[in-house]
Amino acid sequence: MLKRLCLIFLVLLPSVVWAQGLYEHPGTNLQFPARLAKFERTRVHRYDDPKLGVQVSYVIPELGKADFYVFDYGLTVIPPGINSDTVRSMYASADRDVQGFVESGMYLEFEKLFPLGAVMRAKDSNLEWYVAAYKFRLNRENTEPVVSWLLVTGYRNHFVKIRFSHLASRAETGRSEVGALLQAFGEANRE
Repeated sequence: MLKRLCLIFLVLLPSVVWAQGLYEHPGTNLQFPARLAKFERTRVHRYDDPKLGVQVSYVIPELGKADFYVFDYGLTVIPPGINSDTVRSMYASADRDVQGFVESGMYLEFEKLFPLGAVMRAKDSNLEWYVAAYKFRLNRENTEPVVSWLLVTGYRNHFVKIRFSHLASRAETGRSEVGALLQAFGEANRE
């Protein structure tokens, strides 16, 4: 019996390893490899409410984490890029969510690092992202200040939102890594 279980395991092992190496979002065919730049994928979470889509989490140990959210919010048409009221509204809504954390007291010593409506594009990419960045300290004992990036775009008839947070003391590295993350995402999902 043990030999049979070992044989089944060995037969199935390549498909398990492949599944861990790449997550493909079923509604968009967006590719989320095990690594994006220096980021390592840690989990994929599918929300119970289909309009909320999925969260794909990545981490760079000793620096921070990035969460991708791919969702349609129940809309049937989401234009690509940032040049639509639909995507601008989602970006503004995400910024209001951050402001809600400030108002609730979860974020202290809050500072906006970019004006609302700033735009970022990865090198060699046509995909533009609305970007905002915030510096704050979580309302917990002995916490260091963090920088948290918010990026939003429309892509393949879905919203793609990224929250990347890292220690404020590593701001230069964080800024470099957000660019590398967008570059790697673009390379993994060329049209």
